[in-house]
Amino acid sequence: MTTYVVPCGRSVHDGLRKKEYCPQGVTPGRFADAEMAWWPEASKDGDEVVAAWARALEQKAVAARLPDWDTRVCAEVNTLTVRGPQRTPVLLSGGDRIVLLASDTEEGMAAALTSAYIIAGGDTGLIGCVTAPAGDEPALDFPNRLPYGRVTVVRIPRLAPQSSGLRDAVAAIGQVLRAAFDLGGSLEVHLTGGFKITLLHTLTMTELIHSRAPIRTSAWYIFDDERGAKGPDRISLRCFPEEHLRAMREELSTVKLKGRVPVGGSYRGVAWKETPDGSAVLTDFGHGHLAVLGGPAHPNTADGGP
Repeated sequence: MTTYVVPCGRSVHDGLRKKEYCPQGVTPGRFADAEMAWWPEASKDGDEVVAAWARALEQKAVAARLPDWDTRVCAEVNTLTVRGPQRTPVLLSGGDRIVLLASDTEEGMAAALTSAYIIAGGDTGLIGCVTAPAGDEPALDFPNRLPYGRVTVVRIPRLAPQSSGLRDAVAAIGQVLRAAFDLGGSLEVHLTGGFKITLLHTLTMTELIHSRAPIRTSAWYIFDDERGAKGPDRISLRCFPEEHLRAMREELSTVKLKGRVPVGGSYRGVAWKETPDGSAVLTDFGHGHLAVLGGPAHPNTADGGP
């Protein structure tokens, strides 16, 4: 079984306006325009978002025959939509897990749910929605909210243009990657849509996971071109020795827990930086790396390794 972690952009809305991807008898653009106007109440979370989406738009989605659109409607759909003889979603019915990372914006969530609907073949029972742990929130049962056989939209807190920084968003992506890895099986990270500024963070965090399990972890570049969405190209990942991962976690833990410059400082300027008053703080990369490595290592406890 495989877990696919896929940053999801809003290009599905552009694709739904293109006649070349549209099933015969369907007017392109109508569903995209209706969907863009949709957004559940801010108080809703989890699978309530899917229910609200279905109540507001499923009739329009059925009329637009979304599962029948050319898969090139967007890269995320093109690489994750495989249909069986009865047009059942092959990846999901085979027990794989698909995780779509969505921005903390109305359009981003709407696009991710639309992509999930197409991937799931129009079966909203195969779609879930959760919010990733934000900041220093513990993951707790978060991994269990990414079940096999479903496509789960994961809202990344504060991944939005109006946010003051990327720290919490990168840490949340790190939490998702670590959760997907800890659940076992193969892990494919697709670098595709969403906020492009986070793709490099996601790639480097994937390299840390790959370093621990190179056989079952891979990264792929997904892209659109003038002919539509193309298939993935595998990315060659660096592999760091286990002792480097351990040293990185210890060093970043010192900065995180004590706010001081660590001895040696191998990751200065990469994962942490010194402040004018002589203390130290993690960079956006550092917050993500520490999340992927399992969070701060607490001295004199069994929790000391990556």
